[in-house]
Amino acid sequence: MRDANKINEYFTGERTLFLIPLYQRKYAWQRKHCERLFDDLVKVYRDNRRSHFFGSIVCVRANEVDDDLLIIDGQQRITTISLLILAAIKAYKDGYITCEAGNEYVEDMRNKYLIAKYRRGDRKIKLRPIESDRVADDALIDGDEDKFVSADKSGITLNYQLFYELLKLNQLTFDELIEAIERLIIIDIRLDSGDNPQLIFESLNSCGKDLEEADKVRNYLLMSLSSAQQEDFYYKYWSKIEACTDDEPTMFIRDYLTVKTKLISKITDLYFDFKKYDELAGMSREDLLADMLKYARYYRQATKGETGSEKVDRKFHQLGNIGSSVCMPFYMQFLDYASANGISSEEIYKVLDIVENYWARRIICAYPANVMSKTFA
Repeated sequence: MRDANKINEYFTGERTLFLIPLYQRKYAWQRKHCERLFDDLVKVYRDNRRSHFFGSIVCVRANEVDDDLLIIDGQQRITTISLLILAAIKAYKDGYITCEAGNEYVEDMRNKYLIAKYRRGDRKIKLRPIESDRVADDALIDGDEDKFVSADKSGITLNYQLFYELLKLNQLTFDELIEAIERLIIIDIRLDSGDNPQLIFESLNSCGKDLEEADKVRNYLLMSLSSAQQEDFYYKYWSKIEACTDDEPTMFIRDYLTVKTKLISKITDLYFDFKKYDELAGMSREDLLADMLKYARYYRQATKGETGSEKVDRKFHQLGNIGSSVCMPFYMQFLDYASANGISSEEIYKVLDIVENYWARRIICAYPANVMSKTFA
């Protein structure tokens, strides 16, 4: 454990990399967060404040050989500071902001905050985001605009462009911006090998405001594993679960729990309900992830009409049009039953037709739909 430090001290180290574990969520700061940070930095400099609290960063040594840090909590702050400095360098080179210290100072700040110049290997960029963010971040570092990931597909690019536009308003010079950044204070929490990162992660994110429940479940499933297992299970199972749910697995996880427990979790309780289920089920981590992936594929078949049978797919589309999402636990369990017992697509169609008929009769009779969740659970 360490005390409060200025953020520029955190970035010190010409060989240190900031590694965002695979189980972490994508970069997610929104426009309002970036604008608030920029406004705070302007006030910090203009009001000559000695410091400004910027939150906590929790990390652990990645290995015993390098100085690399695995960022358990705080990747949003580190990434955002990197994007702001990148945008400032671009604004300076384009002539929108000045720097009294000149080109050499700008290059020094680039190396200090963004580059591990003495790092072995080809990639010397100090921040290593998760794979889906890394392509966008690397393109910004390289400065090749033809390779930029479009802003509508990447929060990395979007917030970089936002900071660039804010800097063009000439509220701060490059020197002043760096001076304001260096007044940011963080709580630097570095875990020992005996600490439990999952418990610390829970305590930092227990309010559920910043993270989706699915983010917490993903971290719970992967955080306790070795680095090699994390990478293996992430690509083998979790990334495929996300693909099956269009990168929004929270509702799937709730329906999966309903299948397994016959109870319906509140979204705000989903993480703790999932953790309780895992503890009671006693499955290995890989068996649990494999089972979740199996049901995620059934979820995909039901939500998108992708069973491979044109007739059944058409029926699922029809059911989707009448808003039968509360039936999803039944659909998933039935598709699993049909697969295990070799039920034909004709029989599957008949079952779904009965469900549709039932829904139609309730709609005609103006019966409320909210009670159906428990019926199908």
